[in-house]
Amino acid sequence: MNANENIFFKRFDGTVRKIFFEDKDKYIVLSWIIFRTNYQEEYQGLKRNECYFSYSVVEKECSVSRGKLQKILLELEKENFIVWVHKSKVRHTQSIIYLIENEQYGKQYGTQYGKSYSKNVENTSVKVNYNTVNSMVANTVNNTSSRNISKNISRNNNIYSLIFENWISKNIKKHRSLTNDIKKAIDKTLKEFTKDEILEAINNYSVMYNDKSYKWCDYQWGLQEFLLRKDKDGIRQLGMFLNDGSKQANYESWKKEREHNANTNRFAKRDRGVFNEDSENIRIELPKQEHRHYTNEELEALGID
Repeated sequence: MNANENIFFKRFDGTVRKIFFEDKDKYIVLSWIIFRTNYQEEYQGLKRNECYFSYSVVEKECSVSRGKLQKILLELEKENFIVWVHKSKVRHTQSIIYLIENEQYGKQYGTQYGKSYSKNVENTSVKVNYNTVNSMVANTVNNTSSRNISKNISRNNNIYSLIFENWISKNIKKHRSLTNDIKKAIDKTLKEFTKDEILEAINNYSVMYNDKSYKWCDYQWGLQEFLLRKDKDGIRQLGMFLNDGSKQANYESWKKEREHNANTNRFAKRDRGVFNEDSENIRIELPKQEHRHYTNEELEALGID
């Protein structure tokens, strides 16, 4: 048994070997940690019994799923095999695990023997693992960044198309194509309003503009101008066309007043029509009444003077 082999043997005591028969995935993960732990005082940025750890690397090298791996690590913590020195809270950055120096480790082979052999022996796996973890982290970051960029581009293109096509469908002012200037206007507007608010404002403006009876919204704007236009006080006009905006409130009030006036005119016209129809042919005849004349004697008999 050479020195490099001796630095590991004390870690595989009866407790560790028992795990092999209970949960092979757990045994493989714990073995991975043991073989990649630093056993010198300090090496490759690690203190004694520390190990660089990456979920992505372990998943790949141990052929274990993320969910299973998380479960295994929780069990190893509870069973006092490991503790986290640094658990990265940011994705794609490496963590550090501390492999606990259990007195039971190597007891049957001699704890002091294990310590004496491992004290100054370089574990080359640490360096290999360090490079592997860093490489995996870097590649994951780059790949994720590329995917995120692609997702952002795709998402933005979808929003551009949605807003542009919605505008074209409202019969306000046609545009031949979705230009970069329009995209920039959409980007700028999205910093202040949500996508749904932009669509809501466009819809309300189109209803007002296409209502030929409404004389207070006959201005024909293009999409870019509609998105960026401000009033004399520097207030974005788009917000005024939202459901709770002043222009929408004015339009709703106007519609109610128009409906009220229409109902009043309709009832008045209907009443006059019924009253005036063939009125020249109407003849009012009062019922004939007969009047009896009483004599003085009859009135006196009735007690009427």
